[in-house]
Amino acid sequence: MKSLLVICLCLAVAQSLAKQLPSKSRSRKVVDTPSQYALDRARLPINVAVLEGSTVILQCAVEAPSTSHSIQWIEYAHNPNGAPISDNEFIGAHPEAARYTIIHRDNWEYSLQISPVVIGDGGSYLCQDAQANPASEKRQHTISLTVVAAELNCTSTIRASGVVLDLSYQTNDCTLNYKGGLIPNLTWSGIGPFTQLQVATPTTAWAGMAFNVTRAMDTRAHQCTVHFTGYFLPVDANTADNVPSYTRTHQSRQMFVYWGPTNVTSSPMKIKYDAGDVLTCTADAFPLPTFVWQNLRTNQITNGATVRVDESWRGFNQTMRCEARNTIEGTIYSQNLFIPATYCLLLSPQPPLFLPPPLRPRPSPRVSTSRARGFLPLPPRPRCAFASI
Repeated sequence: MKSLLVICLCLAVAQSLAKQLPSKSRSRKVVDTPSQYALDRARLPINVAVLEGSTVILQCAVEAPSTSHSIQWIEYAHNPNGAPISDNEFIGAHPEAARYTIIHRDNWEYSLQISPVVIGDGGSYLCQDAQANPASEKRQHTISLTVVAAELNCTSTIRASGVVLDLSYQTNDCTLNYKGGLIPNLTWSGIGPFTQLQVATPTTAWAGMAFNVTRAMDTRAHQCTVHFTGYFLPVDANTADNVPSYTRTHQSRQMFVYWGPTNVTSSPMKIKYDAGDVLTCTADAFPLPTFVWQNLRTNQITNGATVRVDESWRGFNQTMRCEARNTIEGTIYSQNLFIPATYCLLLSPQPPLFLPPPLRPRPSPRVSTSRARGFLPLPPRPRCAFASI
């Protein structure tokens, strides 16, 4: 009996000691112990620029897997004072909670997905580990989400057909609505020369360009590219410092360069023309021009680039005009050519109309020689076929 009593007492003491000593397995199950790892510097969140209506993932991760993190997302886009979104993988009572999702992998990633993105989502987002230990290791990573409008609002002075006149003044411009911490940059490129200007506000970015059309621009267009630069990135050790890789390009209307007649000339150019000679009128124009010759003395019209010198023109000053014309977008463009007066075109001269008088007898020495001498008539001056007015 005594031995049995001793055994019972030993068992009781052992059970009492077991209750007082914590086991190793119990200490491992404690979930409110502060995390030994802060946010992962190797997996810093990155600034993002996205198109309105798309899906975006804002990255955030810790340095190593753990079950004791308290990773929180706070947004400053809809609420400038900051509105909590989530704690670990749990979404709170945020007004936009229906569009938020936490992507949780392997107890180290807590990325925020927003879908679909609206313009109002543009702004700053903060990811932090509220359980970081020690407190000095509590890190807050801030990123900037920039949301650009789905459509660029672009205007141009170029007609819908793309037809432009050589040397005409034309402009293109584009306006982009956006919201976010980073300002998009709009830049024009393409065949020059041209000048451009950019203006940005907290909600819009605008870029315009102007140029005088040249013939080298035929069938060409200009491009407006939307991209981001590092000029407006905030300087902060806890802020993502990358430049978003977002790009977008708008192409202006393709140009078709036309021009009215210029450099109208006539050939051949000779000092003297005979009946039957052919004059040809040429001009630089696109579309190709048509030609009309007109005798302004007789009002005779000859359609076509050539006109034949007529025998009936002999003996009269003739004023000839060549008109070159073409039609561009319903407008008639023309240029006239008149033969310059310094290049009076001549028909071959006729034979003399009278003979010189017979020679008179030699005058007597008593008669003045200046009165007695005879003279030969001057040859007739050639007549102009036509001249300018």
